[in-house]
Amino acid sequence: MKIRERITKLITLNWRPKLICLLLAIIVWLWVDWFYVRDENTEWDMDEIRLSIPE
Repeated sequence: MKIRERITKLITLNWRPKLICLLLAIIVWLWVDWFYVRDENTEWDMDEIRLSIPE
């Protein structure tokens, strides 16, 4: 029972900073996904494939 109480205490204490960090992480992840991962040309050129995965 002590472990359960300790886990509950760790989760419920200081929940605002944890929530803010989680929201910031989600915003950064979405920002990186939107600006850096998405590309107009989704097909790779053969030279790019050979450079990234050498034979």
